[in-house]
This record gives sequence, C-alpha cells and structure tokens, in this order.
Amino acid sequence: MRDLIVPEYREMFDRYLARIKVTGADKGLMMVLPRTGEPRIWEYSNTLRTEGVSRPIVRGMAHDITERRRAEQAMRAAKEFSENLIQTANVMILGLDTDGTVNLFNDAGAEITGYTFAELKGKSWSALVPRDRFPLVWAEFDKLVQDTADQTFENPILTKTGDVRFISWRNNTVKVNGKVVATISFGNDITERKRAEEGLRRREEDYRTFVAQSTEGIFREELDALISINLPEEQLIHHILHDSYMAECNDAMARMYGFTSGQEMGGQAFDRLPRCG
Repeated sequence: MRDLIVPEYREMFDRYLARIKVTGADKGLMMVLPRTGEPRIWEYSNTLRTEGVSRPIVRGMAHDITERRRAEQAMRAAKEFSENLIQTANVMILGLDTDGTVNLFNDAGAEITGYTFAELKGKSWSALVPRDRFPLVWAEFDKLVQDTADQTFENPILTKTGDVRFISWRNNTVKVNGKVVATISFGNDITERKRAEEGLRRREEDYRTFVAQSTEGIFREELDALISINLPEEQLIHHILHDSYMAECNDAMARMYGFTSGQEMGGQAFDRLPRCG
C-alpha cells in the first residue's frame, strides 16, 4: 500500500501506520497514485483488528473525493476573488436581507459614509436614510424585494457625521428557487454633480429674475438657418435681420414694440416687427 502513496506523502502514511497500531482506528485523507499517473485524494476511515486473527488486519473504506476537493477549491477561489472584487470596487456596494438588514458593505461604502461594515452588519440600513426620505426609500426597497422596482434609483444618504451625500443606485435581487432572499445595490456618489446642477439651476433662476425685472429691453435672437461668418458685412446684416426671429425677450423689450408681454412677442420675425416707439 505504501507504494501506492504519492512519494512526498509517504512519510504521512508511515505516521498513519504508527497511529493505528496505538489507537486501533484512524481516519483522514490520503494522496494516492493510480496507474493513470494522476494523483487522487482518498478520504479513508480504517480500524485495526487484532483479535481472532493470526496477525493484525486493517479494515476500512475509502472514497475518492478528488473532484469534490477541486470543486471546493474552485469555490473558495471564486469566493476570494468576488470578495476582493467587492472590497476593491470604486463604487459603494450594499447588500441587504429582505427586512433591510445589512449583510454586505464594502470599503468604498465605508469611505463615503464613514461607517464600517462591522458598525452596520446585522443592523437596519435606515441609519443611512435621512428621516424625510424614509417613506420614499422604503417604498422603493419594498418594490425591489417584490421584484417590481426599477433597476436605478437616486437617493440622498446620511453619513456618520450627519452630512448628506447623493447616491445613484443600481439595484439587483438575489433569488433562490425564484424567491427574492436578498438585494445587492451598487451606488455611485453623485454629490458633486448634484451640487453643480443645483448651482446651475440657481444661476438660471437668478438670470431669469434679472431679465424679467429689468427695465431695459433684453432679448435672445435665433436664426432660421446657419449663416457663414465669412460673408460680406452687408450680407451678414441682411441675413441677421431677415432670417431671424425673436426667441425670447422680457416685458420691457416687448413694450418698446407695442406688445404687452415678452411671451406675446416671442416667435416674431425681426423683419416684421413694428417700428420701435
């Protein structure tokens, strides 16, 4: 039997023989070398019989578990790869049970929120939800658990320090036998983009307010077709006057031409406008 053991494991086989002589039984793993030359892993459970026989006899059973061990190793490798991928991802990854309990949280999420996975694990993710957003967020989560939610969703979250960050989520469900058992969401921090959009919106509002309240005429002209800037000056002016229209203007501008409001004057061709007076 020793000759069937892979050479580098024969010392282990010798220790096995020594153990079974003392204890009368032994079980474990054995690396054997069959005729094919490909090492196989056996899981054995053996006993030693000494009574009623002229010399000790080892009895037992062995199962070839080579493929099972390879599958286990592949699964461990895949798990390690996925865990490493999750932790090194540059987006927040949040896993939840169907009751909203946190079961997964990566380093990117910790960096954005200030919470570690240890602080959130087993707790409700409501710690990340601003109070005024509770109804909407939980409604979206319920739809996700019921597998009826849209895959994307924007929502502000509350950091550990109380700051608000805006996250764009892509949501997915984890199913077993067709039933949702967990959710996993990937979140991009869009706070700076949202702040920039809000800044643009406010500047637009300020501009609109200024234009509307100004006592001077302000207008925006648009052309019916593109005009080459290389045309002679007279032709260029002719096109601007005859191939353009009033896209928008304020009330002060409209009153100069006899209109009551800028909205009434909008869309008028410049060459058909009444004389300003």
